[in-house]
Amino acid sequence: MSKAEWREGLSSEERDRAIESILDEALPSCEASYGRMRGNFAALSLRALFFGIEDCAILAGIITLAGAAPLAFIAEPGDAALAVFMLAPLFFAALQGLVAWKDRESGTIAWRAACRMTVLEFHAARMLAFGAMAILLTVPLAAAAWVASARMVSFWWMLSLAAASLATFGAFSLLIFRLNVAGRMYGAAQAVVVPLMPIVIWALAGMLLAMLPAAATALLAVPAVVFFAVAAAATILFVRLIADACTMSFAEYA
Repeated sequence: MSKAEWREGLSSEERDRAIESILDEALPSCEASYGRMRGNFAALSLRALFFGIEDCAILAGIITLAGAAPLAFIAEPGDAALAVFMLAPLFFAALQGLVAWKDRESGTIAWRAACRMTVLEFHAARMLAFGAMAILLTVPLAAAAWVASARMVSFWWMLSLAAASLATFGAFSLLIFRLNVAGRMYGAAQAVVVPLMPIVIWALAGMLLAMLPAAATALLAVPAVVFFAVAAAATILFVRLIADACTMSFAEYA
């Protein structure tokens, strides 16, 4: 019996089962366990993580410095607090947006989808790295705002505000990314829109706060311990969302 005759003798259900069996044997499981996630993260070098986006990191740093420059002309503690609240996530947001744009222009999103790590795992690893870099920048930002406010509020209060702002933005950004499940394997336009959504929403919220006269007073009335608690809760949510994204099955984002 020839192959053609054998195929013709199979019913559609039998052919489907045969194809499914072949694919199950040929393709690795797409389920990403915590053990696989840890192994991939351990094997991922910083060079591989930042390959091709070094210019984005440098440009994001320049944007952050340019955004923080007006602190030199701020004298009121309330204005300094609002500035810190808006500027703390600036590096994280700028780097995320620039990388998304570069991935869209270079066409590397589909290429990464064929690698050992899933697109979600690679994105999560980058978000962790971006977040760690942004945390380091909150200290000089808080110090600059503290000096700009003529030390009328404590440095630790400024640092707590910066930490709460950054952690909240990071968790909010990943939450939007997680909810937009259809944007992962990636429609080219959606690959840029999803990372930009939290940036636009955060900017609009900041503009609204700046327009409200009572916003600065309300920020100054909040104790530092509350901001640190918000930062801790948002950081836990950030890490939980990253773990959740890395352990999604292929069926959830295919």
